[in-house]
Amino acid sequence: MTNKLTLRITSGHFKNYKLDVGPMTKPVKEVVKLAVFSKLAGHLTEAKCLDLFAGSGNLGIEALSRGASHVKFVEISGVACKIIESNILNAFQKFQIDKPANKYEIIRKDSLDFVSNDMEHYDIIFLDPPYDSHNTHLIKNINQLMHKDSALVFFRDKNISLNISNINPALIIEDSRSYGLTMIDFIKLI
Repeated sequence: MTNKLTLRITSGHFKNYKLDVGPMTKPVKEVVKLAVFSKLAGHLTEAKCLDLFAGSGNLGIEALSRGASHVKFVEISGVACKIIESNILNAFQKFQIDKPANKYEIIRKDSLDFVSNDMEHYDIIFLDPPYDSHNTHLIKNINQLMHKDSALVFFRDKNISLNISNINPALIIEDSRSYGLTMIDFIKLI
């Protein structure tokens, strides 16, 4: 049922906890995750996060481990949602941390559908869609979930160009970093 790939939480309360990974999941590699969370280091404490296309929950659970106050995981696959739940519950149990009900929420829904209908604002949004998906409509609407200090972390294929201002003039790419085939854009509201 799961891949042979091993993912682990790199820092915080759940440091070195190994995550279960579903068969259809494209997980963020550890070196890439370390770079992303290094850049976000000053913004994680008490952050309200959104993990779109959550997969195994790798990014959101890392955020919880590093001090996020709440993470909302959005994933369309029922199998992946069960894996996220299991990963979270097992991490809290292994490290003997009481699991408060308000620390996380798992929503089984298409990410575009979720973004189009959600009314909350998030401090950090992780957007890690399959690289072959078209996310123009999602990017057109995602700014409604952001406030002036929000960070949108967008993972994409580095061979696909992105002109964010043509897609959503309310957004600007503050920084981009390339890791192998992965490009990470750190996006803010203008």
